[in-house]
Amino acid sequence: MGGKMNKYKSGLRRIRNFGLSRRNFNKGALGAAAITGLATAGIPGIANAATDVTFLGWEGYDSGLFVDSYLEDNDINLNTTYIGNNDEIVSKLVSGGVGTIDIVTPYMGYIPMMVAADILQPIDESKVPNLSKIHPFFKDDPNIIVDGVRYGVPFTWGCAPMMYNSKVITSAPESWADLFKPEYAGKVGMSDDPLGNLMLAAVLATDAEVATQLTKKQLDDAVKYLISVKKIARL
Repeated sequence: MGGKMNKYKSGLRRIRNFGLSRRNFNKGALGAAAITGLATAGIPGIANAATDVTFLGWEGYDSGLFVDSYLEDNDINLNTTYIGNNDEIVSKLVSGGVGTIDIVTPYMGYIPMMVAADILQPIDESKVPNLSKIHPFFKDDPNIIVDGVRYGVPFTWGCAPMMYNSKVITSAPESWADLFKPEYAGKVGMSDDPLGNLMLAAVLATDAEVATQLTKKQLDDAVKYLISVKKIARL
């Protein structure tokens, strides 16, 4: 595929492999690791002055910059914009934000797609001495090292578990697919996360081994599944 996103006639795009395999999914590894990345990719005309840093990411993910007097000691003027979802980062960068933003904190699964879109700048590992102190499981995740080049540094992680009220649902669901049974119509909530929902649908509705590396038919089947789920879920 040459590392590019292929646009189909439907207007949907094939997203690059984000590393969520069927095996990991079935083990419950719906992990979400937030990373810090630099935008943008070696493009001339970076607008920021040496002491001005523009941050675009989740509220609270910039808290480490406020430890003690770090900003003052290093003469940094931090300009922050907080996001409501990861797609806002991509939208901002591809719509003219390239060259105006220094730090972004997307879910690591977005990194390969952002690299393919040429909106991220590689990170100079020599300037991140504490990188060696991060556990290799996180530090060397294939989502943040694309074609041998590092584009992010992980600093936090979490997961998106299935949760249910055992007082109401006495028989525990055995599969994510159980949530979309007719008896749960109108009682299931889904997050506002297009990519995450697509990954879920790809596993449940197709035979794809990697949830984000789909054929056109698999992508169509996943979208059809999401449309059917929409009728019974609360979004």
